[in-house]
Amino acid sequence: MKTNKEGIAIMNREELDMFYTKWLAAGKDKSILLMGPCGVGKTEFMRGKGKNIISANDIVGRYMLKGMEGITQPDDRGNPILYFGSRHNCIDDIGTEVDANHYGTKMDVISYVIQLAYTSNRPYHFTTNLNTEELLKKYGPRVYDRLKEMTYMIILDDTTFRKLSTIDDIKEIMNS
Repeated sequence: MKTNKEGIAIMNREELDMFYTKWLAAGKDKSILLMGPCGVGKTEFMRGKGKNIISANDIVGRYMLKGMEGITQPDDRGNPILYFGSRHNCIDDIGTEVDANHYGTKMDVISYVIQLAYTSNRPYHFTTNLNTEELLKKYGPRVYDRLKEMTYMIILDDTTFRKLSTIDDIKEIMNS
């Protein structure tokens, strides 16, 4: 396992799986923040570990439609968005969310959720395509510092799962 200049672990999927197994067995209070480029499997890793995945943009969208009720009331499956009673929740793609505005009330919803998780001392996992400098710029030093304290920051460095559709793929469809 390698580290970057900030001491953040850089892992491939196999190393991440091993870390996760040991983390789960140890019962650590810290959550996991998976960083890395698009398509390397951050979301699928969390989903494969049984995490309830909710997109940062979905949370912001709910706030824009319904205000605080939108993020504190249950979703379509009956689960509150801000339910902190489980180690099985993951906010996906933090840093990609739009600015939130509900009837003139502007709010950085994801910063709010991160700070609520921190002050409540409740675990929440996160995924992002941003690096540490971009996270700091997006959320500011206070929220970034809290993210550092409450999560194991891990960079998933692997090849993309996504493949480019080639002309042969298109011809195959056209000829069927």
